[in-house]
Amino acid sequence: MAMAECDPLCAAAVAAAQKYGTPCFYFDAERFRNRVCQLRSSLPEGVKLCFSVKSNPFLARYGADAASFVEVCSQGEWELCLKQGISADRIMVNGVYKSPQELSRLAETEVARISIESVRQYQLLADSAQKQQNVLLRLTSGNQFGMNLEEIRDLACRPHPHVVLRGLHFY
Repeated sequence: MAMAECDPLCAAAVAAAQKYGTPCFYFDAERFRNRVCQLRSSLPEGVKLCFSVKSNPFLARYGADAASFVEVCSQGEWELCLKQGISADRIMVNGVYKSPQELSRLAETEVARISIESVRQYQLLADSAQKQQNVLLRLTSGNQFGMNLEEIRDLACRPHPHVVLRGLHFY
């Protein structure tokens, strides 16, 4: 008996390869959802999952269906999510460099979370914010990215009416 006859997933992959040629990427959305459900069930209640669009941008829609949020690191990933029908309030914006123009645009949008890398980014966002912005302050791990503990404490002690600290971002 051929392997394709034994394993339905393998049979579907073989059929896709025959239809589209090789190399061919075959993705089983149902298997993906099941794996996310398994992961969720192993975590404490209330833990939220975030799907990184960078990992597989062509799967953003499936990641959004399975996770609490999707994470983007560029304008292109942002636009890809919107084109796939993912609403801004499900998007977490990450990435080291955010231009003043990007921060100004984000300040007008109701994104789920914005990871803030520096005191300057925080101030640029706060200066532009017209509505509530949920931020994560990135704590440095000793490299050039993020803020030190004193900077984070200072920002946390100076609340802004439109900037709400929702947590820390740490690699």
